[in-house]
Amino acid sequence: DVLRGGPADAAGLAPGDVLTAMDGTPLDSARTLTLILDRHYPGDVIDLTWLDRSGLQRFGKATLAAGP
Repeated sequence: DVLRGGPADAAGLAPGDVLTAMDGTPLDSARTLTLILDRHYPGDVIDLTWLDRSGLQRFGKATLAAGP
């Protein structure tokens, strides 16, 4: 899912899209996602790669925000 107004939404992701890589690292598990995010802080800009709902590969950047 994509939180409306959050970093993924601002980068262009939409509900139903699949995040496939972050900072050039393929996302093969939730653990990999966590390991990548643990190396960053709010305000950092990261590169994202995803497949949209039609199957097209997309690229963008997201500025990380603090969690709740």
